[in-house]
Amino acid sequence: MAFKGASAGYSKLVDKRIFESSQENNYIISANYPEFQPAASESLNESLNKYIYDDIIFENISAFKDEIAGYDKEQNGRDGESLAWQYGLTIEYEVITYTDKVVSLLFTEKRNRDRNGWFTYSSSANKAAQKTL
Repeated sequence: MAFKGASAGYSKLVDKRIFESSQENNYIISANYPEFQPAASESLNESLNKYIYDDIIFENISAFKDEIAGYDKEQNGRDGESLAWQYGLTIEYEVITYTDKVVSLLFTEKRNRDRNGWFTYSSSANKAAQKTL
């Protein structure tokens, strides 16, 4: 993915984290993503960082919450024990290339669900992001 507006490199990469849990909706979200701090101009901050947060992190978190909102949150077993699902979303990133000319990242999203500690489902997806400076 190409990014607009960059004319100089970034000087620093900061690891940002989001952790959110909801007992009411039975989910845990953990997301790690990079924030680039520009070497020359603060306006560069909006180019790459805005794309990473808005189009990758926020979009995936919103889609996850929308998906689980329609699920039946709790069922009861034969002995009346709650069989509530616990849903999880984890987003991680890996820096593939980070030079004065290019930034290339790989994001991995993992979704899982379990019931009373029994892991039952997992899926993952990758999304690449690249910016030529």
